[in-house]
Amino acid sequence: MGRTDALAEQTSKTTDEISQQISGIQSATQDSVGAIKEIGDTTARTSAIASAVEEQGAATSEIFATCSRACTELISHCTSGAQTLVGSQVPQIAERVRRGGYFFEPGRGAFGFASVENRESTLLQSSRMNSSSSG
Repeated sequence: MGRTDALAEQTSKTTDEISQQISGIQSATQDSVGAIKEIGDTTARTSAIASAVEEQGAATSEIFATCSRACTELISHCTSGAQTLVGSQVPQIAERVRRGGYFFEPGRGAFGFASVENRESTLLQSSRMNSSSSG
C-alpha cells in the first residue's frame, strides 16, 4: 500500500468517525428538542392548573362570603324571632312552671310543655315497644 492509499484509508476512517459523531449530535439534538417540548407542555399544564386553582380559590371565597352573609342574616332573624316569641311567652311559661308538674319537651316549641303524667305514659309505652321488639 502506498502512501496515497494509506492517506485515503485514514481519510475514509476519519470521515466515518465524523459521520458517526454528527449522527450522535443530531440524535442528541432531537432528544433535547423533545425534552424542551415536554418542558414547554408541562409549563403550559402547570400554568393552566395554577389558573384553575386561582379561580377555584376566588369561587370558594365568594361561596364563603355568601354563606357567611346568609348565616348572619339567619342568626339575626332567629334571634329577633326568639326574643319576640320568648318575650311574649315568658308569663305563660313562668305560670306553668310555678304550678309545677311541667317541663319543656324539645321539638314541641314554646308551648311544648307536657305534664309529668303524660311524659311518664309516653316513656312507659316506648319502653314496652322496645322490649317487645327486642324479645
